Amino acid sequence: MDRIPPGCCGDDCNKCPRYMGTLINNSRALGRVAEIWFRMGWRDRILPPDELRCNGCISVKSCAYGIKECCSEKKIDNCGYCDGMPCDRLKKMFAGAEGARKIIKALLEDEIIKKEECEMLNKAFWIKEERLRRIWNDRKKR
Repeated sequence: MDRIPPGCCGDDCNKCPRYMGTLINNSRALGRVAEIWFRMGWRDRILPPDELRCNGCISVKSCAYGIKECCSEKKIDNCGYCDGMPCDRLKKMFAGAEGARKIIKALLEDEIIKKEECEMLNKAFWIKEERLRRIWNDRKKR
């Protein structure tokens, strides 16, 4: 498994602790992810490392927003390559990401997560809209 381009939705797998823990086959790193996600309320229990392994979008069976399926149909790597960006699916996902970002900020203020964890999540997940718009704009300039 190699480093990969941004995911279908704009997540940066190369900054995702789950993907990177899988990439280097580090159960301890995956255990830290499981513990962070539990503290944040993303999981109802601390998952064992084997349940957290991730190989990027290709390994995901389905996407809650249908974005992976849409990219597969259009044969594009991510939504930044779509002429219809941003579509209703993306707008809904961006709104969900913004809501999650606010929750993360509150967890940081309450010291449930650490500043480094918050920054890591931001780099991996919360700047997806900016990342996709950059890809879309760069493509249009060519």
